Amino acid sequence: MSSNKGVPIGITIIRPLFDTLSPKTRNKAYRGLVSVLTFMAYVSYHLSRKAISVVKNTWNPTNCTAFLGWNHSLPDTDDLGFNDTAPIPHNLTMPNCGWEPFGNSEIGLALLDFTYLLSYAFFMFFMGHIGDRTNLRYFLFLGMASSGILTAALGLPLWFHIHSYAYFFVIQFVAGAAQSTGWPSTVAAMGHWFGKGNRGLIMGIWNAHTSVGNILGSVIAGMWVAQNNWAWAFIVPGSIILGVGIIVLLFLPLDPEAIGCDPPQHQIETETPTETDPLLSTNSGRERPLNTSITSESDVEVRRDNAMVNATRKPGAAPALTFLSALKIPGVLEFALSLFFAKFVPYIFLYWLPVYIHDHKIGGKTIPSEKAADLSTLFDFGGIAGGIIAGVISDRGGTRGLTCVSMLLISVPLLWVFNAYGSTNMTTAIALMLITGFFVNGPYALITTAVSADLGNHKVLKGNQQAKATVAAIIDGTGSIGAALGPLITGIGLQKTKNWVIIISICMGATIAAALLLTRVCIREIQRLRKTAR
Repeated sequence: MSSNKGVPIGITIIRPLFDTLSPKTRNKAYRGLVSVLTFMAYVSYHLSRKAISVVKNTWNPTNCTAFLGWNHSLPDTDDLGFNDTAPIPHNLTMPNCGWEPFGNSEIGLALLDFTYLLSYAFFMFFMGHIGDRTNLRYFLFLGMASSGILTAALGLPLWFHIHSYAYFFVIQFVAGAAQSTGWPSTVAAMGHWFGKGNRGLIMGIWNAHTSVGNILGSVIAGMWVAQNNWAWAFIVPGSIILGVGIIVLLFLPLDPEAIGCDPPQHQIETETPTETDPLLSTNSGRERPLNTSITSESDVEVRRDNAMVNATRKPGAAPALTFLSALKIPGVLEFALSLFFAKFVPYIFLYWLPVYIHDHKIGGKTIPSEKAADLSTLFDFGGIAGGIIAGVISDRGGTRGLTCVSMLLISVPLLWVFNAYGSTNMTTAIALMLITGFFVNGPYALITTAVSADLGNHKVLKGNQQAKATVAAIIDGTGSIGAALGPLITGIGLQKTKNWVIIISICMGATIAAALLLTRVCIREIQRLRKTAR
């Protein structure tokens, strides 16, 4: 039996119970625990960040200008201090009348989103690098605790009458940095426990945390918005992520061998790839190529990449991978650039779908803000199914790229249909939100989970386990830049034109770009499938 050194205190307490199980059952039990804990962690991350999209309709209701006869435009840069002196009408704090400084300012709200998302994308690259060099459990807890405090801080302006742009923007910028700890940490933690077998299915199910977090975030925030007390729409999610962070700190095991479990398959494979070895693998017991950037004609390139990635490795050691070396792993750059556009669209829906629903009369009826928040969760329910099915399909055929491109191309006409017919009646709206969410979120989910995990355990790393968070951060960080631009462009477009057709057209173009960037991956996958069929 191994010692308890480095084992979380919670695991030390419950370990005697786990040790009574057979080795196989014990492995499954601990992997189940890790899956649940990391799932809960990222649910709470998304739950806390979703609140602001629900509160937007309270900060900037469509009837605010008509009610006040007041043009609430962005202030000059002189007014961006914490103690703004610009006079604010008293009734701006009344329900359904907006909240300065965001009344009638879609651009102001879009810039708030952009500040958060740009900070998130920027710090993501560094957080992955740091995560591979620190104790992930402590690192994850620090990020969750900070996120909880900062989320709650967004609710304080209601009680303390804060109407400063600077307050909101500073909070959002720091919150973006704190939230960027979540993705590379949870993906890396899963990578410590799960090998290649059915990775697409496992990660597809696990990735439902994104949509579950969005759904719960919408429901919780919508409940408080309906009571005209939006402060709690931030404070409650902030408290939840802090509480989950404490549970993670106490119970998340990171080293299987430290608690008497077997490491996953990829941790013990150190052989050098040959010309018949695939780039990525899925099914246990038999190697199958997923990203066929490695083919017989490119074996020389693969060997060169192998040498470059491992050039800095000292004998007998497995140092954390440098950012540049991670970029040289075959497939990382292609999927990262594709995710830039693939994540662009889901985040427009994440931050603006409640507003879209509120702005469009469904069946001739205007949907109240709290009901619009609830209705928007259907997009996420569709996304849960899309992520799981995408994982299953890509596991069976070994075709991550083709699966992503197929779903992306189907999304293009679906986006047009959604905008053209989604407001016909409630039944049509529900069906189109579910179907559109399925195809829009499927590729995004597959790339950020299974593909990131596959590439973080690429054979050119020769068993180096200090790369998972860095690879996940590069891929999701690049995607997050697109996620930052999407909501910003939406806000600017709505402020200038009030025309959702333009926004949907931009989404369609971004989706096409995401598919085109995976062209080379798809060509090689098709070549590999033809070769296998002979």
